[in-house]
Amino acid sequence: MPFLRPKNLATDTSVDFEFLEHALKFIQEKESLEPIIFVVLRATHPIRRVETVDDAIRMYKNNLHYDSLRSVKLASQTPYKMWSISKDKEIMLKPIVERKENVELYNRPRQLLPEVYWQDGYIDVVKSDTIKNKKSSTGDFILPYITNEQTVDIDYLDELEQAKEYLIKKNSNNKNKNGKRYSS
Repeated sequence: MPFLRPKNLATDTSVDFEFLEHALKFIQEKESLEPIIFVVLRATHPIRRVETVDDAIRMYKNNLHYDSLRSVKLASQTPYKMWSISKDKEIMLKPIVERKENVELYNRPRQLLPEVYWQDGYIDVVKSDTIKNKKSSTGDFILPYITNEQTVDIDYLDELEQAKEYLIKKNSNNKNKNGKRYSS
């Protein structure tokens, strides 16, 4: 049942909801099927372990009261120390995360700030009902799936070279007993 999404839904600014809604309608109309969930494996994240994908799907299937599942990992930087530049009347820094209860979070030690997680693009799972009824690719009730393994996400050309280096290193470290190499 493979098909391509229309070019207008495959641009740099296309959002997940658009292609998921298109896929859902296509499957319903052309195949007369009503999928329960969609598993999103982005092409920009080409290296995945099958066991991790299976585990995430199993975790979601055991928690179908959630609208979706999204893979995340502990962020290497905190948004509590990030700024934007305001150009309203005068150029000045504005914290991304505003004061909370008169506390300047950006001036607190990192160790005292809440842990935050980065969506890593490894896997998303979303209910068809969330797409249809909430007009969203995640909904409001999102189950976190924490990935602890090294991941490769290719959004820029230089990251393609990093992915190749990662695979070469991984292959050289993963020789099996027969001396054969394998990759993800």
